[in-house]
Amino acid sequence: MSRKRNRKHSKIDRLPPDLKSAVDMMLQGDATYADVVDFIRDNAGVEISTSAVWRYANGLNATVQELRLIQENMRVISEEMDRHPDLDTSEAISRLLSYQMINALQNIPEEQWQNVALDKLLTNATGLMKAVSYKKGMDIKVQSFKDAAYDVMKEDIFKALAAERPDLYRQLAEYINSKDKEE
Repeated sequence: MSRKRNRKHSKIDRLPPDLKSAVDMMLQGDATYADVVDFIRDNAGVEISTSAVWRYANGLNATVQELRLIQENMRVISEEMDRHPDLDTSEAISRLLSYQMINALQNIPEEQWQNVALDKLLTNATGLMKAVSYKKGMDIKVQSFKDAAYDVMKEDIFKALAAERPDLYRQLAEYINSKDKEE
């Protein structure tokens, strides 16, 4: 059964976008909660408590931290893809998830192991392994299709070359044969 998250509806969320943006900037800066309360009252005519601003700020900080984590993960994926140009995005994501999963497992304190749902952990690990295996299988199939298409294209080119330019076809065949003998 999936757990439904309650969407928060604070007074700050209902402010006009420009004022809400200004509040967000104030909360990320040096403003106090009292400063934010005064700003909202003076600019929007809305009364709000400092505890409501504090709750909103906590949610905002959690969102900012989550965005930073996402940006860091994307940076790591991008660096991995730069180091390995033949790596595709799904493989880079699989590597990142595998690393994070192993890291999390290694860092779980002994007393928390009693609270770990092993069946869920095994299900998630199995799902990750299946995804990686499926992707590798698809990569093999795609490469096989590419090779087959290349062979058909090469055969068509050689047929056309033999029919339209037999002299060039003969030179090319001699060149290929000489390379085959060298190898």
